[in-house]
Amino acid sequence: MRIVYDASVDILEVYLCAQVKERRHTSKGLSPGIIADIDKAGSILKLEILDARERYSKEQLASFTFERLSV
Repeated sequence: MRIVYDASVDILEVYLCAQVKERRHTSKGLSPGIIADIDKAGSILKLEILDARERYSKEQLASFTFERLSV
């Protein structure tokens, strides 16, 4: 998983798959400003959150907390 915030366009991207660009996918709006890239099997490859500064503070965009869950 990779999380990228691009301040120049104010988009937060959450990559759930390393090969998003190489895999065929469609984009689906989940709600206003939230887009999911989904492969033909129905797996979510990437989430895009538009206008991220309107949704999250600078502090939230600058740091993330990850919890390790047992698998």
